Amino acid sequence: MSASIEDEKQLKNVIESRDLEFSDHAEIKLKTRSNVSSELVSRFLEDFSRLDSFEFQPSEYGGEKYSLVFDKSSTYYLHIVLSVYSDKIVVVTAYQANKNNQDKDNLHSYRRS
Repeated sequence: MSASIEDEKQLKNVIESRDLEFSDHAEIKLKTRSNVSSELVSRFLEDFSRLDSFEFQPSEYGGEKYSLVFDKSSTYYLHIVLSVYSDKIVVVTAYQANKNNQDKDNLHSYRRS
C-alpha cells in the first residue's frame, strides 16, 4: 500500500475534513503522560504551523497510517501517529521526544523547508 497523501497541504485538508477520534490505546497512554494530552494533540492538528515532518507508515489494521512530528518547543518534538479513514481520523498514539535524542536527518520522508 502506498500513501495517498503526499504533501502538507493535502494532509491538513484531510484532517480538517474528517472527525477526530482517539483510539483506546491513545486515551490510556495520554492519561499517563503528563506532558501530552488529547487537548494538546487536537491543538497541534488544528494548527500545522509547527509541523516539522510526516511520513506514511504501513498499517495492518486498514486505513492509512501517518507519523507526524511537530516542533513542540526548543527542546522537544511532539510525535502523533494517526490512521486516516474515509470518514474519520484516529489518533493511535502521541508522545513527546527530546530533540537531542533524535536523528534529525532521518525523522521522516517529508520535511518542511
